[in-house]
Amino acid sequence: MAYKSLDSITRSDIEALGISDDVSYKLLRDLEDIILNHGSATPPERWIEISRRILHPDLPFAFHQMMYYGCYKDFGSNPPAWLPDPCFGSTGEASNEDEYLWLMSRAHYKPVIEYCGGTEIGGSFVTGSLLQPQSLAAFSTATMGCKLFILGEDGNPLPRDAEGVGELALYPHVFGASSTLLNGNHYNVYFKGMPTFQGQNLRRHGDLFERTSKGYYRAHGRADDTMNLGGIKVGSIEIERVCNSVDDSVLETAAIGVPPPSGGPEQLVIAVVFKNPELRNNDMNLLKKSFNSEIQKKLNPLFKVSSVVTLPSLPRTATNKVMRRVLRQQLTQTGLKSKL
Repeated sequence: MAYKSLDSITRSDIEALGISDDVSYKLLRDLEDIILNHGSATPPERWIEISRRILHPDLPFAFHQMMYYGCYKDFGSNPPAWLPDPCFGSTGEASNEDEYLWLMSRAHYKPVIEYCGGTEIGGSFVTGSLLQPQSLAAFSTATMGCKLFILGEDGNPLPRDAEGVGELALYPHVFGASSTLLNGNHYNVYFKGMPTFQGQNLRRHGDLFERTSKGYYRAHGRADDTMNLGGIKVGSIEIERVCNSVDDSVLETAAIGVPPPSGGPEQLVIAVVFKNPELRNNDMNLLKKSFNSEIQKKLNPLFKVSSVVTLPSLPRTATNKVMRRVLRQQLTQTGLKSKL
């Protein structure tokens, strides 16, 4: 949706959101006063005035969005929406700007501090900071004692201040990080095949992360064959085993976690190859319902298939392994269409 700049918003725009005449009149007057008296203010400074003087939990959320996106219309990506005055906290799963804006709007714009870690590192590796302006659904800094690296397409770290999206790697010396694994080879899991930095093998993390042009970090879910569905991590093979047995017409499936275009938790997409290629033209809604029913019954009632797409065959490596990462990239670029 396209939003107007603040100085272009009219009384009828506000009334169209279901706000009464008298309230619309007062809101517009207050907005005009802020524009007049804070004309030289930066968007973050102006947003602070708007959130303090105009916005209230009782107003429709669409009006909060109108004010927020109008204030930052020409600012670019990752606007610092507020200065810290902590109230909420998030444990750092992939999150969505509008969800955070809604949550903050319910509490007079008390902010959300993002914090992301893991059991195997005994705490956090990236977080929001009380000493920095924060951006919605983003992290502002690596935690103390931790260095973050985003790997490019060649598998090597991007330059430290460059923007980009890739698999996250950590400098190996992290407070509280594991050194052994029960029933597993610690080196093979976390270090084998990883690039080096200053003579040290980087530590594998497994999440896709983005570093923005303004230095914020965003989480985009898992990079490997493990998905994070609503905060629950599950292997693709577990889901595929269930889906392959749902219908005799199915030859094979691939389960992929795909981040929505606007951010947020991964959506579960099932790519299907039929024994009879002509079945690709059928409506996939019935098969989607069958997949959901079996997955929720046999794995977890909270798992939900968002979309089913059909393929003539699954992309594979020379050793016949399914390249789910390729499917994930295709679905992220083309959207959740019924065919690829």
